[in-house]
Amino acid sequence: MDVVLEAFRECVSEYTETIPTSAKHAAESFSRRVEAELTEMITMTKELNYMEREKRKVNIAINRKRTRLLEVKNELIRKKAELRKLQKESDQLTERETHLHKGTALLTDLKALQTKYLQHRTSHPQEREVYGASSLPSLLLASRTVLGAEGQLKNINNNLQQALNQSNVK
Repeated sequence: MDVVLEAFRECVSEYTETIPTSAKHAAESFSRRVEAELTEMITMTKELNYMEREKRKVNIAINRKRTRLLEVKNELIRKKAELRKLQKESDQLTERETHLHKGTALLTDLKALQTKYLQHRTSHPQEREVYGASSLPSLLLASRTVLGAEGQLKNINNNLQQALNQSNVK
């Protein structure tokens, strides 16, 4: 466009040299308006080119940021999944620790109870053991030994009965 403006100025100067003085004023007025229009077009074209370059730069920056945003979003999704997994593991370990503490407390209490029981039995050896409803497991163990003895007595009784029957048959 600058080339067109320079060519127009040369053409107008050559033309004004060839025309009479009375028409020069009109030709110069016309040429100034055309020059102003051409200058405005040149300025607007330069601004348009500048704006298009800036637009490309902004689009490139937006695309880079969009790509980074997607990367960060995907990383966030992965980290959330990892966080849920670690939270679950933490909850399991906390529950396990709680159970271990409760088990340790139970064993400590049982040991203290056994120690107390043994001290009581040592200091009162003539006292007979009495089982209550709270000691059903102990009663079960005692009943097993009684039932085992009952089975042995039945076997002995059957053997004696057979021996008697054989001696009566002879």
